[in-house]
Amino acid sequence: KDNKINNNTILSYSKREILINNDRIKHPVFRDLLKYHELNNVEIHTISDLPSGLGLGSSSSFTAALIKCINEFNSQKLSKKNLVFDSINCERKRLKESGGYQDQIATVYGGINFIEFSKKYTFKVNQLKIVNKTIRSLEDSCFLLFFNRKKHSSKLSFARTILKSEQIMLLHELKNHAKIAK
Repeated sequence: KDNKINNNTILSYSKREILINNDRIKHPVFRDLLKYHELNNVEIHTISDLPSGLGLGSSSSFTAALIKCINEFNSQKLSKKNLVFDSINCERKRLKESGGYQDQIATVYGGINFIEFSKKYTFKVNQLKIVNKTIRSLEDSCFLLFFNRKKHSSKLSFARTILKSEQIMLLHELKNHAKIAK
């Protein structure tokens, strides 16, 4: 039997899309990456415990994971740095979402890191050497609350925020503590 569904792109995320034409994909990251990598007639299923728009980097995690998946599917290896660059290019350049680069770097490198930014697209990731006891203590001291409200970080870019002098001083102090921990 000839099954018409075999000629379609099928995407499953919080919604389900079955399409003949990838230009009609509603999910912007799927649409961009499938077009960019010239993929058609594929079936991709994703599962996430986090809804988007919570400010936890889930969008950047999704983008990086999908790029890695597509590259693996095409038998192409990407370095961590190139995976970061591809994620940034997708989200910031092609999709025109505003924001920084820290979410893409954090999701690709994982762990607890001190990230040094110099010029645009130039960064260095230093993995912090933290003993397991300290990590467990940190994990035991954290909790996450869900208020059923979404925020769109592209609309709330930190770079456009006007900071008070005390806030700037606290950020510099935080940066110095991170350098000490490094």
